[in-house]
Amino acid sequence: MKLADQTRTNTIVLSGGVFQNRLLLESVIEKLKLEGKTVLSAEKYLLNDGGIALGQTLVARLYIQKKI
Repeated sequence: MKLADQTRTNTIVLSGGVFQNRLLLESVIEKLKLEGKTVLSAEKYLLNDGGIALGQTLVARLYIQKKI
């Protein structure tokens, strides 16, 4: 949250194996939304390290296409 505020980011992505814990995921989402943040989390893909690799692939693709 501190990093998001420092960078003026309102969208936060939750990923990684820790967020496979549904109770933790829902609790964090609720807190972030109360702070006015937009929260993205995997619905179709894995939340564990496989999901992180998928996100890294997307960023690399956008970088190569010079969209970021």
